[in-house]
Amino acid sequence: VYKTTTYPFDMVEADYYAQELKFNDQVQAKRNAKQLSDKMHISNNNDYLMIAFPKEMENQKIAGTVLLYKASDASKDLEVPIVLAQENVMAIDQSQLAKGWYKVQASFDMNGKSYIMEQEYQIN
Repeated sequence: VYKTTTYPFDMVEADYYAQELKFNDQVQAKRNAKQLSDKMHISNNNDYLMIAFPKEMENQKIAGTVLLYKASDASKDLEVPIVLAQENVMAIDQSQLAKGWYKVQASFDMNGKSYIMEQEYQIN
């Protein structure tokens, strides 16, 4: 004797197909980033968080954002557009950031391809 379950097997996400495509796009964007000559480098320069991007980004039209995700407090997240200065470096004023660990995610499009770079960084 056995009992069949009465749990409904509806899809968890109504738009599961679109969600899967988005996930696949993110995986491909991370693969694209790994093919660049270098990863992003994050450092502290006085009152600024400095993010250096790979040399391939020099003199390119870049459209994207940097998200600083603070897992311990979502209200402390910060998202800013990517604006590169000399030598492919971007500066973010640290006064906008609380101390602690952040997941730094750069998401951008360049030459018709999408890229996602991620790195953990601690603000002291």
